[in-house]
Amino acid sequence: MNLKKLVDVTKLSYPHVCNMMNGRKALSYDVLEKIAIGLKLPMEYFLESEIVNERKPRTTKKSQLMSEILTHVREILSYVEENVNVDGLRQFFNTEPTRPLISTGHGGKYSQATYAALLYSTNQGLGRAVTCYSCNSLSDATIRNSKILLVSRGMSNIDIDYITKRCIRLNPDYTCAMRIVGDKEDEDLVQRLTKIGYSFEFDLNIDLPEHFIGISSVFFYSALLYKAFTNDNDFVSKLELNPNPTENYTYSSANSIAAVPTLDKISHFTVLYGSYAEPVAYNIESNIVEGGIASCMISDYKNYTHGRFMVEANYIKSKYHPHTEAAIICLVTPREAHIYEDLIQEMPPHLPVITIRTDLLTPLATIDLLYKANMFASYLGEYYHKTNPNDPTLFNTTIDKRMPKNNVHFETDFKVWGALDVEAEKKLVKKLTSELKVKIENLNDLFKIRDEILAKEPLRTEDCMENWKKSKPISWDDFSFRTLHVYDTNKQECWSFNSKTDVRDGISLQLGNMANGYGVEILGIQFPNSEIPYQLAIFTEDAIKVQQKIINPSEGWLFNGLKMKRKFIYSQEYWKDRRDTEFENGKEMWCFEWMKWIVWEKVKQNKGFADILLSIPRNAIIIEQAQKKPTKKPSMWGAWNQDLLMERKIVIRAAEIENGLGKTSKVVKDEIYKVNNVGEWVGENAMGQILTMAKLALNEDIQMPIDEQLLNNAHINWFAKVLHFSKDADGSVTVEAVARAKV
Repeated sequence: MNLKKLVDVTKLSYPHVCNMMNGRKALSYDVLEKIAIGLKLPMEYFLESEIVNERKPRTTKKSQLMSEILTHVREILSYVEENVNVDGLRQFFNTEPTRPLISTGHGGKYSQATYAALLYSTNQGLGRAVTCYSCNSLSDATIRNSKILLVSRGMSNIDIDYITKRCIRLNPDYTCAMRIVGDKEDEDLVQRLTKIGYSFEFDLNIDLPEHFIGISSVFFYSALLYKAFTNDNDFVSKLELNPNPTENYTYSSANSIAAVPTLDKISHFTVLYGSYAEPVAYNIESNIVEGGIASCMISDYKNYTHGRFMVEANYIKSKYHPHTEAAIICLVTPREAHIYEDLIQEMPPHLPVITIRTDLLTPLATIDLLYKANMFASYLGEYYHKTNPNDPTLFNTTIDKRMPKNNVHFETDFKVWGALDVEAEKKLVKKLTSELKVKIENLNDLFKIRDEILAKEPLRTEDCMENWKKSKPISWDDFSFRTLHVYDTNKQECWSFNSKTDVRDGISLQLGNMANGYGVEILGIQFPNSEIPYQLAIFTEDAIKVQQKIINPSEGWLFNGLKMKRKFIYSQEYWKDRRDTEFENGKEMWCFEWMKWIVWEKVKQNKGFADILLSIPRNAIIIEQAQKKPTKKPSMWGAWNQDLLMERKIVIRAAEIENGLGKTSKVVKDEIYKVNNVGEWVGENAMGQILTMAKLALNEDIQMPIDEQLLNNAHINWFAKVLHFSKDADGSVTVEAVARAKV
């Protein structure tokens, strides 16, 4: 081979060298390496020609390219430097500095939780970063004896929301929440955060764009924490923030001679860190993995030497593996310079190494590395993989990338088992003994009691059925409101319901007013449930704006009856807008006629809802289970059966413990209605009676009897008008909205 001719070539490639070998068989990697050493050339000269991928990274109006967002980092950091007061946050960290800090964040915010814990540990106390899920492993005492930092963009994520509630309950004085005020505020959340000792809500005059992964808010919170811990008000000028991606990292082999594959050929990265680089390691791992680019793991430098290098060693090109698909990313501050060099010397010479380095020794090194690491991740995704990490492409269409975080819950773990404890079973048994009023020494005793209950139920049902046959059919004379009713399950077949997901004997019991699905249309307004139109009748004639606010879909009240009631019905804020003196109070009866009319409209407009009622045995009374045991007076809308509900509770708790699932799990739900026929239901059961009336009307093929005159006398305010009811010849009651003067 003509070596001189090779040297004269400006750019060499693997095919070119093979041609120079006069068409002999392809050169091995070792031969190429020897050629490079002999010619004193880096192995980069022998890289194969780059294959151009014509796909372009996607960007939409909602999701900018990650690289575009990173052009605003200096602006974000400067905003914090010049405009954000961190005195309160600094006070939180400096108060009782020896008290441990538990810092938690979800998704991409975990890296900021790590940064806070790292900086806190450099002072006098121990800081520990945990994920929201890992908080379930912390005992109540641990949370009470620590400071809690909650890091989230808006605090609306279900994970951080659950942990926030627990921290407010256990340690409100030493809980600190950081969040950025959004366009649509959750009023329940805002109210909840007023109960904690330190709540920082940042209403910003700067845009912080991001979509699937945290980018802008990560830099915002990093600058915030840095400023709070260091009191440095002039830090942006110390950062280069080079806009050229390739100037923020280097890429070579461990020996700086061997050839390395292009970055799109790497399918696994290990990120190595030390000191101030730890938060950055979590951030780059999050960006690479959540960006759908490659698999990634993190390790500190020394722990990596304890065998974690085996993946890279085995998945680089050798006689045992055809090509290189693993690389390491080294985050280096001056503190890690020595261990970094030592480690590289011990690695295979042709191991691909991405080095991201800072010359800063202070905590600002984290932000410097954070910027460089984000520039690398952006370039890796957009240039090499043609995907936008801020809105990554999901090739597997069987899942929605937005849904797992919303649909996978962990709070039921805690409800079933409590906090992690070495004596968890002993404490759980003690708790169950008190809660279920049973004497058990271990969980097997609970399962035995459950099995006895389930074994007795078929025998009880058989006896009850004999008595039900003797009972008289339900008639219209059996219904009365504001009257205490007692339904003996031994004499009367009872069908109770509690939740929209309840199923008994294969029949859905989606009967409640709160449940969306079977909506009702009233005078051109479509309601997703029957609770909202019912509650609109509580408002005075001057509360038109309140009613309009409730039915505005963008406000969110229309789809959440319980949330609406907390805001507009139970709170004192709208006290003057309500006609409480007559609605559901005293001796007034029109509210029941109003509910009857709405439910009957729901039946007429929804065949599915009517079919549920017709599926329930003709002579069964429907009962709405009261949400809690009545204390002073019986439930007006529902009823309570202490004996039955206690047996059901035993069955439910046993199923939860056996399966590790919460009460919303189908496995647990299936257990509830295996027990039905014991004890007495006691209560006014207005809702259950109305549903039974509707069932009876369907069975008799008649219109539901409704007192339209009682409704007209109520003068129900419907926005700017009043509802007027008329009875047609067939007995049906229709409604129109008329001007007040006509009433």
